[in-house]
Amino acid sequence: MSHKLLIAMLVLMLSTMFIAQVSSEPVAKLDLKEMVKKADLLLRGEQSAIEHMYFIVRRPGSTIERKTILYLKGKPFSFFQCLEPVRDLNITLLKRDGDVWMYTPSVRKSIRIPLANMHEGVLGSDFTYDDIINMSTLSDDYEPVLVGDSKAMEKEHGKVYVLDLTPLPGRPIAYKKLRLWIREKDNILLRQQYYDEKLQVTRALVYSDIKEMGGRNIPTKRTMVDLSKEGYSTELIFINAAFNTLTDDEIFSPRSLTEPPKPKF
Repeated sequence: MSHKLLIAMLVLMLSTMFIAQVSSEPVAKLDLKEMVKKADLLLRGEQSAIEHMYFIVRRPGSTIERKTILYLKGKPFSFFQCLEPVRDLNITLLKRDGDVWMYTPSVRKSIRIPLANMHEGVLGSDFTYDDIINMSTLSDDYEPVLVGDSKAMEKEHGKVYVLDLTPLPGRPIAYKKLRLWIREKDNILLRQQYYDEKLQVTRALVYSDIKEMGGRNIPTKRTMVDLSKEGYSTELIFINAAFNTLTDDEIFSPRSLTEPPKPKF
């Protein structure tokens, strides 16, 4: 089956199954904030994470593949680096205490990314700056409400809770609402949808290929689909990951923008 056909089927599924087949039957009282926190930290580490991954941007008639590495330490620090291909080598992105900077070797210039631009695509992809460097986080910046559980996912995953998240007051977040699908047995996030001011779904993120990596079970593939543009999607496919192993903040220094360290993997 061609990749184009697979993406078309995925978009159809996102626009139908994700919205339908949610049961609102009564469930035992749940600590929703704790559930979201566990799902969030599973992906980015309780203290830190290093994620080595393919970054694949798909457009009608073209595919751009990069190899990248991402370092995360709590909410204050993030560092993203392109490793391949040669033309993109050492394009870097640094978040440090709320300031975000990007360096492009071809122009030998660092630019500060304004907060208003956090929802633009990174390297022409469907993942935004906020998605990559965690300017906002699910557990710190949203209030969760239980919608119900997903009957459509029950056969494959067992009980899956469906939650709606709305931004807390004062948070600079572009979306009116997020909808999450979280698996009960291990708090793995399976789906995420993004709603605009008119409560229309604009993007959908699918977490798949769950397997052990870095000492925990995680989704090792994340596919972001732009539902407003046919054939637009971006995949993050994990090569390796490590959690809670960063012991200092040196990699998050401003010098790393122009002199990135040797990758940890």
